[in-house]
Amino acid sequence: MAAGGLLTPPVAAKDDGDRIKSWLVQSGTWHFAATALNEAGQSECRETWTFREGGGATFLSAQQVIEGRWWVEIDADGVVWLRLRSLTTNAGVDCMGNLADPATYPRPERRIVLSFFDDGADPTAALTCRAPDMIRGPDGQLVQAYAPRRCWGIIQSDRLPAENRIDPSQWRMVSPQ
Repeated sequence: MAAGGLLTPPVAAKDDGDRIKSWLVQSGTWHFAATALNEAGQSECRETWTFREGGGATFLSAQQVIEGRWWVEIDADGVVWLRLRSLTTNAGVDCMGNLADPATYPRPERRIVLSFFDDGADPTAALTCRAPDMIRGPDGQLVQAYAPRRCWGIIQSDRLPAENRIDPSQWRMVSPQ
């Protein structure tokens, strides 16, 4: 990824939370791929995330299976947060080769920013990021911006045909010319 690239995420309205929850559930299975690549030039980690009505979730990472809870929050700045709480796991190895220890569950809540592509018009893919940086634009207003270092992966819906999914080995954030 180019170090200088910035992405200004779409800003969600407070009432978009229910719509985003619906997208996550209706799409069923989401495929996560880390943007970091291994020595073979492939995503270093791939997982399958399934969101269920009522807040239940299953995350599959290699041989590890995690059951948890999820909810969506939109903060005052319009940032879409996916909040996750891992409750239980098996003793499987995850996509990074780490052996899970069920005795260390439940885990504390994690918060991930979801930045949907196409301003959320067709919500079949989103970047997974940490909180955005705030920068002052040319007009003097503060805006949210994501530098490549703030985003570590992408989730893509089962509704998106496999041939149309973004391959992290081919994806790069680049600086505008």
